[in-house]
Amino acid sequence: FRPSGPARDDMDPKPVGADRIGRRKSLLEGFNHFRRKLDGGNDLEQMDAFTQQAVEVVTSGRVADALDLEKEDADVRERYGKDGTMFLTARRLVEAGVRVVTFNWGGWDTHSNIFDTLRGQLPKMDRALSALFQDISERGLDQDVSVVVWGEFGRTPRVNNNNGGRDNWLEVAMCVL
Repeated sequence: FRPSGPARDDMDPKPVGADRIGRRKSLLEGFNHFRRKLDGGNDLEQMDAFTQQAVEVVTSGRVADALDLEKEDADVRERYGKDGTMFLTARRLVEAGVRVVTFNWGGWDTHSNIFDTLRGQLPKMDRALSALFQDISERGLDQDVSVVVWGEFGRTPRVNNNNGGRDNWLEVAMCVL
């Protein structure tokens, strides 16, 4: 799910309506009640608290507000850059109460033209990621938020084809935490 473009409308509970959300919540509670009777445990009681928190975050309008980057100070938006809006959106979603935010950013499949690709890609990532780290620190979120930058696998250590690229190297992976 990408909370941008046309998909952003999916985060607005208004088209669904409060009655429909209430019926869905009631159905979920019914299933959970039935499951508790079968299991005899209280694991689902804790799950209910998390479900309630998730429903509250979405229906309160906080998520919709977080997705509206026009509500963010123009100087802050400028620090992230136009290519860093997903980083800024992630920070705003965390502040709205969303517990886990994940997104896919960039195109790192550099089987060819690696040098030009990275010259364009890395400065944008550096700008957005450093703005995110700065905001997290300044807002006192640094003790509560983990930022993980993860690649699916590494690249061969040398340019190894005629197209100026590096192929997949499954023996290594990259992670910044």
